[in-house]
Amino acid sequence: MKIVCFGDSNTYGFDPRLGGSGRYDKYERWTGILDAQEGLSVVNEGLNGRCIPDSASGFASLASVLDQNPDADVFAILLGTNDIFMIPGMTAERVADRMRRVFQNVPELACGVL
Repeated sequence: MKIVCFGDSNTYGFDPRLGGSGRYDKYERWTGILDAQEGLSVVNEGLNGRCIPDSASGFASLASVLDQNPDADVFAILLGTNDIFMIPGMTAERVADRMRRVFQNVPELACGVL
């Protein structure tokens, strides 16, 4: 089973320790631990600082990842944390609205496409 994980620094595997490499080793990251399981293949599409896409270019970036992985069985979007921390006045309700707009603007996310 192929799983594509599109997310932020939590998906990327950012290592916040000073003097570190900036990223945990592959098999210390949750995506790497999952990838090590028999029968699973995980594509890590994490990016430090990523927020929920809210523009044409952001939607296109997400669609591009989908297009590059047409054989994915699961496409997991793991976003929202940076939206809360980095965008003034952001609430859980607004995060949900932003995610809803992603699904409205990226037709490749429609059920049954993958």
